[in-house]
Amino acid sequence: MFICIGISLFAGNLWLLVLPFVFWRLMAFMMKRTEEKWLHDLYGAEYDAYCKRVNRTWPWFPGK
Repeated sequence: MFICIGISLFAGNLWLLVLPFVFWRLMAFMMKRTEEKWLHDLYGAEYDAYCKRVNRTWPWFPGK
C-alpha cells in the first residue's frame, strides 16, 4: 500500500491516492466475510475471545 501511495505521489496524480485506501477497504471486507468466518467456525468462542484482544488491521499496544 505504501508503494502505491509513493507511485501516486511521484506520478503527480492526487486522485490515484484514493486507490490504496479503496483496496485496503475491499481487502478488509473480504477478510471479514471469508477468513474470519472460517476461523470462527473452526475455533468458536476461543476465536471470539482472541478478536476482543487484538485489532483487525492496525497494530496497537494495549495498556497494561
